[in-house]
Amino acid sequence: MAIFKYFVIAFAWIVSILAPGVVNAQVTKADYRAVVGINSTNSNFKSAQIPGNLQSVALGTTYLVKRIDYEVFGDSFGRLKFFLPPGTVAFNANLYYYLAPQEGKAALRLYEQPEMPLSQISATHAGGPLNESVLQNLIDGREVFYYTPGAPANSMLLSSPDNPIAPMVNGGYFYGNF
Repeated sequence: MAIFKYFVIAFAWIVSILAPGVVNAQVTKADYRAVVGINSTNSNFKSAQIPGNLQSVALGTTYLVKRIDYEVFGDSFGRLKFFLPPGTVAFNANLYYYLAPQEGKAALRLYEQPEMPLSQISATHAGGPLNESVLQNLIDGREVFYYTPGAPANSMLLSSPDNPIAPMVNGGYFYGNF
């Protein structure tokens, strides 16, 4: 009986150490809601974002670029993915938590799902750069974190590119936990 008692204690200790990793490991890329257009998840990217139908903008450059818009309304799931096609030169995102006095937290990553749990994102992650370095950090394989204190009409500005970067060579999904 004493051996069983020590086994249970050792097992409980091992589970307490491994459980957070096991819980996080169970989330897969398939668990992210794909957003391909204006609150659209039922059509594919190629049909929703036909280049001839996209708005052309200059972004302060001598050449025109096509602008892709993604909007999501009423998401309570908190895991979204957005496709960034090859040639992407800028990224701009805003999150709004209307009438939700909760903290705003986000972890973003390109090609892979974010590893940082939202529970570990805090005020130390507030006030990051609001320029093209956000997209460059994602392309370079870094996770990007954001935090904003809770308040009604809570808004979290993720990026506002000042200068377009060199076009992305490879397109891919950018994954976000919100």
